[in-house]
Amino acid sequence: MNRWRSPLRGPWLTSVFGAVLLVTVPIVILTGLLSYIAYGPQFGQAIPGHVGGLTLPTFDWPTNPSWLYRLSQGLHVGLGLVLIPVVLAKLWSVIPRLFAWPPVRSVAQLLERVSLVMLVGGILFEIVTGVLNIQYDYIFGFNFYDAHYFGAWVFIAGFLMHITLKIPRLGTALRSMPLREVLRTNRAATKPEPPRAGAGGWGCPAHGGGDGGPDPRRLHPPRRAFASPRPRSRRRPE
Repeated sequence: MNRWRSPLRGPWLTSVFGAVLLVTVPIVILTGLLSYIAYGPQFGQAIPGHVGGLTLPTFDWPTNPSWLYRLSQGLHVGLGLVLIPVVLAKLWSVIPRLFAWPPVRSVAQLLERVSLVMLVGGILFEIVTGVLNIQYDYIFGFNFYDAHYFGAWVFIAGFLMHITLKIPRLGTALRSMPLREVLRTNRAATKPEPPRAGAGGWGCPAHGGGDGGPDPRRLHPPRRAFASPRPRSRRRPE
């Protein structure tokens, strides 16, 4: 896929975005679930009222300090909005992988693809419906609270599956390049990451074979390979 030409894409940058989301997304999840509990599902006041196996352990929400709920929901909404550019940047960094062909080569990759559908679809659904709810714009035509709650659980399942599969690679990629060295590198000196074993040929296809694309070094053999051999001089016997 020669259209994915940015040398910035690679395991290291994707892992940086992933590490940021790994720390912050659980805060958004936890504060969202706390909001549901704060409305007293044990008394039938929370929406949705009947969630079956997704029922959470409940407790009496403390009335003191009075600003506790405001803090919890401020984190949920504020941090959720701040993370939107990070989520989009993460998707930008891995978009060539979404078009890799064949899409599934093993059972492990099948599980990874399923987790991606739940993860990406879930977080985009939560972002869009959450932002529209802030604006009191319910153009989607369904109950926001029901959809946001069940959509959150789809995302949580995909999130847990994804980090289980990706945590080892995330640590390896982060250790591959020092952060200080990367920040000191100017634009002109930025080069794509070399393909590494176990990274699925990750890299920029136009600079070194990424996403299953051909490696230019294999497409262009050394110039000497095209040089025709010099004929040997034959001396006639005397």
